Amino acid sequence: MKSELAPMPTQFEGFPGLMQGGFLAGTAAGPSAKTMRVQIRRPVRPGDVLWLEERGDRREVTMGDTLVMAAFPDAVRVADPLPLERAAGLAAASAPLSFAKPFPGCAGCGDRPDGLGAELRPLGKRIVGSWTPRRSASADSRGVVDHTSVWTVTDCFTSWALFVDPPADPSGGFVTANIALHIRRPLRVGVTYLMQSWRDSDVPPGDFRGGSVIVGGSIEDEDGIVAMADQELVRTEGFGMELNTPFLLAKGDD
Repeated sequence: MKSELAPMPTQFEGFPGLMQGGFLAGTAAGPSAKTMRVQIRRPVRPGDVLWLEERGDRREVTMGDTLVMAAFPDAVRVADPLPLERAAGLAAASAPLSFAKPFPGCAGCGDRPDGLGAELRPLGKRIVGSWTPRRSASADSRGVVDHTSVWTVTDCFTSWALFVDPPADPSGGFVTANIALHIRRPLRVGVTYLMQSWRDSDVPPGDFRGGSVIVGGSIEDEDGIVAMADQELVRTEGFGMELNTPFLLAKGDD
């Protein structure tokens, strides 16, 4: 049996005029304690109405007769990194950004006043970031941050890894094909989390004509890793995240 989801909120825009992929993935995954992987089949716009159908552990999201997303339990396919040294990570994440953010209207990493406020910076061939969830982020009465906000920020900081360590062929654009997240411990409002992401591997043309790239990422607090993620970004033509950005001129020392 299908249940109707609320119209997609403008607050969680990603690319201009489109819903942010991590928010969509979190909507499909639900508040599961399992590691969930979400395959995103098509873009969604603010205001679109989606439908959710649960088939055992599999959750399918549709719009009309079209499958938009499928979510199911799966393992994260990248290894845990060494945790960031906290003082160095905070210093890197708070350094001035010498260029405009590529997506200022993005819910996770943009400048919008109703956004989540994640700050991301290049550090060699990694992206580091800091995020202090605010009460304005969806949270329960105990201050536990809503899973969709965690998915949203995760999509941002993992995908940015391609800006600082692009594949050998950086042409075209890149969009989220599938993303997996394991929230090991609840994230809480008011806690400052560090994040890091990296390019893990390149996938040659096969299932996707232009190939794809696997990236990994972690969210960390003072006690270690709180959440782990991987994401597969697919090369597209004329659409998506382009890599000819100022990041490639400001990577820092490799």
